[in-house]
Amino acid sequence: MTDNHKPKGEELPPSAQFKAFLQTRNSLMLATLDSDGMPLASYAPCYCDQESFFVFLSELAPHTAPLLKGGALSILLIEDEAQCNNPFRRVRLSCQARVQPIVRESEHWAPLIAQLQQRLGKTVQLLKQLGDFHLFRITPTHGTFVSGFGHAYRVQGLDSQSLEAISGR
Repeated sequence: MTDNHKPKGEELPPSAQFKAFLQTRNSLMLATLDSDGMPLASYAPCYCDQESFFVFLSELAPHTAPLLKGGALSILLIEDEAQCNNPFRRVRLSCQARVQPIVRESEHWAPLIAQLQQRLGKTVQLLKQLGDFHLFRITPTHGTFVSGFGHAYRVQGLDSQSLEAISGR
């Protein structure tokens, strides 16, 4: 297995790498706590705007109840294994986040569902007819973006200009 290092002149600046990475993600991993404080890990298809991710989840999914209660939340977005030559250097964003349900009756629901459908396809058209599905805004507060060996950055929210290199010890 080889490392897919690029020649130095071809690398994008970290802020551009971060933006490009976010634009290519259609799902995220969720880490929540259930009512007994036990960890739950799952994934959800998502749409990303400039500040937040939006997910549309069924009440049948175990992570929906904690999100409806506004519980602790961490998310992970990670490069597809099939597109990475070395599993140790997968590009990823891991962060703490706040969650906010978007109720169907709000003025924001329909435009956000339309954007979600445009990004994720016709399945959203079917799911929005099911009453047990809830739309959530997930807003990252702080986290870590890793774009390869020795390329780790602290990030505030989804602000690519806030990237701050983390130095090794």
